Amino acid sequence: MMKKLLYILISIFCLTACQNTEVAPEVKTGTLVLSLYPGPKPSVKTRSNQDDLLAIRITRKDGKNFANGSQYLEYVVTDATEKFVMEEGTFLIHAYSQNQNTWHNDNGGKGSACYVGDTEVTVAHDSTSYCIYEVPMVNYAVTLTLPELFHDLFSAYTFTVSSGNRTVSLREGEKAYFSPYEAGFTYQLSATNIDGDQHSASAILYTNVQRGKLYNLRYSFASSSNSGGIDIVITDDTTTDDTNISM
Repeated sequence: MMKKLLYILISIFCLTACQNTEVAPEVKTGTLVLSLYPGPKPSVKTRSNQDDLLAIRITRKDGKNFANGSQYLEYVVTDATEKFVMEEGTFLIHAYSQNQNTWHNDNGGKGSACYVGDTEVTVAHDSTSYCIYEVPMVNYAVTLTLPELFHDLFSAYTFTVSSGNRTVSLREGEKAYFSPYEAGFTYQLSATNIDGDQHSASAILYTNVQRGKLYNLRYSFASSSNSGGIDIVITDDTTTDDTNISM
């Protein structure tokens, strides 16, 4: 009886030893060179400002976990081009600004650009895969340009832009950022001339907004044929078409 029990214990010990010495399957890997650029106009640079930093979340397209058991991998991309050693397979890359939930509070409430997008890449064993992705901007910006002689004729001015539940005051050259899912934006210019007379234009609603655009509200003095107001041209940085509005 004791001899039989001894054989059983020896068998269990040998089985355990065999299991512990099993070699884990080799994980086949390749190299991913990832270049991310904030759209719509990519610029090759090192992103050092916190507002410019992009983060990525990588998941397997087949839904499986990575070899380390993780469902996804996350990184903060500090350079325009990063290199990763990856398992072979096809991966979904979700790229986003770290301020995607707080961008409207940046810069004293004026907001900042926000970028969010998705792409995919396939990494093959023992090879290098390249992925260049322009991450789209998901909000839009508004800026103000005044006529050349404006400051000679007016001693003070107030310019406001409103969209949704936000109203932002801008100085010339500053930018405010808004969500395209609101019903456009309303803008208004009020000014005091050097004689102390106050002038306030009616608020104007602009509805043709698209994400990724910079809308330049460019004021100019009225021509002699339109002496009763000020001309304004709204342009954006991704098209040569102008929208003309008279005030």
